[in-house]
Amino acid sequence: MKRLAIFISAIFAIALIGNVEPQSSFANTPDNVHQVIVKADSSQTLTGTVVDATTGKAVSGATVQLEGSDNSATTDSSGNFELDDVSSGDYNIMVTADGYKDFEGKITVSGKVRPFSIKLTPKMSQ
Repeated sequence: MKRLAIFISAIFAIALIGNVEPQSSFANTPDNVHQVIVKADSSQTLTGTVVDATTGKAVSGATVQLEGSDNSATTDSSGNFELDDVSSGDYNIMVTADGYKDFEGKITVSGKVRPFSIKLTPKMSQ
């Protein structure tokens, strides 16, 4: 029993020294021994810019969406967008904007994701 108490004290000391993330939690095991459970934050924020493919100018008001989710964003006046809480995985990304052809592409989220640019092709006027 004394060894168990020393072991538990050591675990708590390591957790305090190791700067446990605020998302950590403690769970009771059947023996009423506390176990540290650290949840890794695997969600990320995707950032990027939507531009006109012919002029390179920013496209404001474009809608950027990950297919199959409610996660979407609208570009600002500089064409920038931000999609929050995106988990690792493969996604279809869709972009729509007035006066432009719809854009569909594939994106893989893994590790740290860098900002990226999406080029929209203008629709031909009739």
